[in-house]
Amino acid sequence: MDPLTHAFLGGTVAHAGFKDRLGSRAVWLGALAAMLPDIDILAILPMGTWGEFVYHRGLTHSLGFGPIVGLLLGYTTWRWHQRRGEAAAHTLKIWIGLFVLTLLSHPLLDAFTSYGTQLLAPFSNDRFAWDAVPILDPFYSFLLLIPLMIGARKQIASKIKIGVAISALLLSTAYLFYGLSLNLRAEKEAARQLSMEETPASQIQSYPTLLQVFLRRIVVRRPEEILVGHLSLWKSHSMDWQTYIPPQHSLIDKLCRTREGEIFTWFSMGQIVPHLLKKGDGFVVELDDIRYGLPETPDRGLWGIRAEFDSQGDLAGPIVRFNHPRPKDPLKLLHQLFLTTFRG
Repeated sequence: MDPLTHAFLGGTVAHAGFKDRLGSRAVWLGALAAMLPDIDILAILPMGTWGEFVYHRGLTHSLGFGPIVGLLLGYTTWRWHQRRGEAAAHTLKIWIGLFVLTLLSHPLLDAFTSYGTQLLAPFSNDRFAWDAVPILDPFYSFLLLIPLMIGARKQIASKIKIGVAISALLLSTAYLFYGLSLNLRAEKEAARQLSMEETPASQIQSYPTLLQVFLRRIVVRRPEEILVGHLSLWKSHSMDWQTYIPPQHSLIDKLCRTREGEIFTWFSMGQIVPHLLKKGDGFVVELDDIRYGLPETPDRGLWGIRAEFDSQGDLAGPIVRFNHPRPKDPLKLLHQLFLTTFRG
């Protein structure tokens, strides 16, 4: 999720469990610690185009990062306060607990989205994506902002502030699992509607769309075609499927077998769709990550990789990453998504 939401979650965790013993600084430190795993963005910038695909949500997002780094940060912070003569009021294990929990909140929250988080790094590069909520979810973020706003008001009793923070954590966690249940419902409903047809689906996968949990992007793979549709779980309706027949060509297989092709296939967790375009005497091959996309271009993702091949079938340049153009009118897109989700 976005850095601010991670900060809200870390701050709320700190408010609920540590502010009474460590003071207001615990909230700020918890918020900063919860954003820390995204420091891998800075580390991968010098690595070029493929750095984000390979390393983002990697080692710093593993389940081992929080306990190890949290132990170091907790000890360092405790020692700093000890030198200032404040050690008597703040025990070492409380500081460690603050940093371990807030650091762990980051990868666990990210795993509820579709991007893919390497929770077991460095022992495994498997990507975990539970497809529960979108990367940006204003409702979830607002739930976690409430206790921070209330906590900043001095006239409210400390017990009430803690109660609000705990309630926000419970509600926001329930919301994540609610999103997960909606995704499972979407896949079952898509399977039910497809069961009425003669050709069965070999794979059905549901993904959250923008800003809310009720509209799901459904990707269906059949032996020779891919279907993409959008299903609103706010209302009952028959899905309109848009069908795409992937081209079959040796150059597509050749791109997939390159190091870059293998990286992109791993990053997109296998949800790629190929496109073959004629260019002069050669071809351009594109692979799209179909987990994310816009309703008007169902066979396209938001990003992909591209390679040019000459007339002999050899690479005519480097394999590059590209992003599809964003809508010129974002408000129109949001209005369309709103109508698709909530209107009959």
